[in-house]
Amino acid sequence: MRIDNHAAWHLNINAAKQAPAQLRVESGVASEFLRRDSVEISEASRRLAEGAGRELPEGVVHQQPAKRFFSADLNGTLDRVLGGQSAEVREAVDAIIDRHFVPDGSDAADEGTRKALLELGLTEAQYIADNYLSREDARDFLAAMNQIAAYASTGTMDPSTGRMTYTAIPQKPLGAPDDYVAIDDLMKTVEPDTYERLAEAVRSGSNGEGDDYGSILIDFANRAAQNPKWTEDYLKNVRQANAYLNDTIAHNRFEGVDTSGLDDFLRELEAKLQNAGWGDSQLLQNNLKEFARLLDGREETDSHT
Repeated sequence: MRIDNHAAWHLNINAAKQAPAQLRVESGVASEFLRRDSVEISEASRRLAEGAGRELPEGVVHQQPAKRFFSADLNGTLDRVLGGQSAEVREAVDAIIDRHFVPDGSDAADEGTRKALLELGLTEAQYIADNYLSREDARDFLAAMNQIAAYASTGTMDPSTGRMTYTAIPQKPLGAPDDYVAIDDLMKTVEPDTYERLAEAVRSGSNGEGDDYGSILIDFANRAAQNPKWTEDYLKNVRQANAYLNDTIAHNRFEGVDTSGLDDFLRELEAKLQNAGWGDSQLLQNNLKEFARLLDGREETDSHT
């Protein structure tokens, strides 16, 4: 799977209207996974997802889960609530996101399996919240995980390319106000040609050729300040996207399992998986085994006392 990074630029257009002499461009790095809202799955990744070339016991997946970037707010929340937790707990959360919410390869092709993966991932997140986090941190953790799951539920896959596309998560710096406008997102929407010029200016900036990206940003910010409907429409779309992300997935077929201890938790989930017929049950059981392995090192979950 290829996930590239690129520079992201942010500017509060509303602040620019009030104090045009104090325009300030901020730059940083954001995941291309969110800017393009797509993931290209290579043939090697596809074979890995299908188990090819893997010298591991059957049913046991030991690949290090990827650490995904979604937004400053979501990732900031997860970093805060998991900051005092062990590496095993943090890795288990990364695995929930990587293998249940935004899986690669053939895992993403079957809609029924994807739905079951989301539901099982949210149930595993509930176990972590109930057993490792304070009440306040658990609330914030589950809210963030539900938003990531809602984002993941918008995914569709192009079978000819293996590319997943998702509805974009609104981007803003951590702690920025609700009316904050990411200038590159706005530019990409209303002036895509200018956005391409900006991208090219950044690419060629290291050798001093082409347009100056700072000038492109400032010129666009001035035009945006003179066209308030651009910002109004942008913020309306942001509010709609946030409303969707804040909606908890309505029905979770694993909801209500006993989370008081790992043995009972695993036993109840395994019973549901064995009789459910919800997509790829073997994949779901393998992911559950990996969840148990990450939390307490166990390799098998088929017999519990």
